[in-house]
Amino acid sequence: MQTERPVPVIQHRFVVGLIAATLAWAGCADRLHSAAKVSESFERTVALSANGALEVSNVNGSIDLTAWDRNEVRIEAVKKARSVETLEQVEIEIVATADRVDIETDLPKNADASVAYRITAPAGARAEVDTVNGRVKIDGMRGDVSARSVNGAIAAEGLVGSTTMTTVNGAVVARYDTAPAGGKHQFKAVNGAIAVYLPSNPDASFEAKTVNGSINADFGLEVTRARFGPMKSLDGQLGAGAGKFSFSTVNGSIKILHSGASASVRKSGR
Repeated sequence: MQTERPVPVIQHRFVVGLIAATLAWAGCADRLHSAAKVSESFERTVALSANGALEVSNVNGSIDLTAWDRNEVRIEAVKKARSVETLEQVEIEIVATADRVDIETDLPKNADASVAYRITAPAGARAEVDTVNGRVKIDGMRGDVSARSVNGAIAAEGLVGSTTMTTVNGAVVARYDTAPAGGKHQFKAVNGAIAVYLPSNPDASFEAKTVNGSINADFGLEVTRARFGPMKSLDGQLGAGAGKFSFSTVNGSIKILHSGASASVRKSGR
């Protein structure tokens, strides 16, 4: 077992990050990128079982997560800061066991610093990744996936398992390789569009709601517009409704689309 510090409380750190972002960090990602003067690369590989758990918690910076067929997690990162002194205080903390890997960014208080991650993990691992200021990209992960950002877009491809994708400011895009056989699939944004692409004949139920935006749906799903006000909604089921899909945004459109070329006639609630 490889241990560098007590297991980080990922959920708590995300909530703290959300509050901090609302009060002080809004819009700082672009400033950090332009202000960075020095950088340092980081690389490490640790073992993880094929169906293990991976958690990544970042503050300022992107997260790219890609699947491979090895029972290992490769962590590549680039730290950036305005000074060497600040850069030396940027820590990447890793706790690794055979069945779980936790990765957390520790930045000095009020520092102009960031970490961008490129992580490769077993395709069947359960993944939970979050950042406050930065985008999240996920490719090929076939276990359950949870991705969150405050200021940044989220995009995922090759999904199979249960999925949660949440952002405050940014778009959400998800593509499923196969129609889910069950599980919960939740997509939320405040200021941003949501688009989910599914293969033919999904066995699923759907609930969608947007305040300011349109809903476009394939698969014969019907869109309803509120009698008063701009709100639009969708509530439908295909097959037995094994997979539970929910979509919610305030300012943005929602799309539930066929991933192939032979999509059915689209029904719009503009």
